[in-house]
Amino acid sequence: MKLPDMPSAVVSAAFFVVVFLAEMFLGRETVEEVFRQMSVIAASVATIVAWLLRLWQEYQRLRTREDIHTMDRDATPSSLWRRWLWG
Repeated sequence: MKLPDMPSAVVSAAFFVVVFLAEMFLGRETVEEVFRQMSVIAASVATIVAWLLRLWQEYQRLRTREDIHTMDRDATPSSLWRRWLWG
């Protein structure tokens, strides 16, 4: 499975727009309150998505390396990530 090449900023911006519009249509918050809350959430989502994409890219890089491919044909994502994190 290949993840789409979508920057985390686009994902967080889409999330921000959806939630912002939902809050405004429901009339629960003022524009300033919604913007303040969503900017914090969008930054957090962008950080998490960027971290997950980095892990996925590293997994793909390790999976395609010839030495790991020949040494450990039954490598799982968790074993490769452990090897990457702990050396």
